[in-house]
Amino acid sequence: MSNRPILDHFEAEESMPELYSRELIVGFTVLFSVLFGTIWYVYNLRTVGKWHLAIVVTALAILYFGLSQMVASYLSDLLFLPTLAFNLFAGLLLVGPLWKAQIGQFSFRRKSPLYPLLLAILIALGWLLAKHAQYTNLSLI
Repeated sequence: MSNRPILDHFEAEESMPELYSRELIVGFTVLFSVLFGTIWYVYNLRTVGKWHLAIVVTALAILYFGLSQMVASYLSDLLFLPTLAFNLFAGLLLVGPLWKAQIGQFSFRRKSPLYPLLLAILIALGWLLAKHAQYTNLSLI
């Protein structure tokens, strides 16, 4: 009995690109901002060799972030809900029509979410430390 079909399966899997999942991109977009989700989406674009689209998506994400923050500031009575709604819309846009049009539909291996999670924790801790220093008049330097 030959093990060749099993070996072919593993060789085919090894040749698949390793991308961050749609769930990770939406999660980071909703929980943090469209900029965080875009970072991981752009990584995927780079992995599949579409650098020219990565630049456009990044520029549009920065513009979207700025505009959504301006609108959300006018709706500040609703606390964080406008920002959450804008982030959810952006996340679904990234993994829906943009993913289909730019990355396409094919099999891929899921890249570990460990690095994005560690980076998010470090940034959140830095932000909390800066806020603490601001409120307690501490100098970080």
